[in-house]
Amino acid sequence: MPLVPEAKPIVIVISGPAGVGKTTLCNAMLAAYSNVCRAVTATTRPPRPGEVEGEHYYFLSREDYDVGVREGKFYEHAIVHGNGYGVFKCEIASKLALGYDILLNVDVQGAQTYRTMAKDDPILGPSLVTVMVVSEDLDTLRERMEGRGQDSDAVITKRLANAEGEMNEADKFDYTIESSSKEADFAELQAIYLKEKSKRKT
Repeated sequence: MPLVPEAKPIVIVISGPAGVGKTTLCNAMLAAYSNVCRAVTATTRPPRPGEVEGEHYYFLSREDYDVGVREGKFYEHAIVHGNGYGVFKCEIASKLALGYDILLNVDVQGAQTYRTMAKDDPILGPSLVTVMVVSEDLDTLRERMEGRGQDSDAVITKRLANAEGEMNEADKFDYTIESSSKEADFAELQAIYLKEKSKRKT
């Protein structure tokens, strides 16, 4: 396991268009570093077989979710396919307090939400690092999305159209990774991670 400097914990937001390899990068980081963890998302959708409360999701009633939104308990929240999703502020705070570095895989709009929240947040502000993964090759993005077999041609075409606009937001992020290979992308993310940890040595 790679050596990580003793340092204050950080929140790493990984963002970018669909198909660029965000999930693969996040999984590689989680496998490589025992002190890196995911933030568990809250949702109003019913648990699927095998899903464990507090491990895969926090399962909420719609009433409790709506109360959380009204009371500002989430850093980020959204309704997706009729179900509510959100990341509790206390989820981030508790894991940072335990010394864990937190990895968040979010869309470009979600990354903007975290940047905005960090401006006035004493916990998130000093901890947040934003990374955007981009690809100039839209054909590669299409191939990856088609390879998943999850989306129709119409959905893929729409996501590719969105991708161009999303990648124009790259200059708002702390770091940009130009996607090439899984190994090269991971090496870049590792370098970013270790650099940011070194800045926060205790």
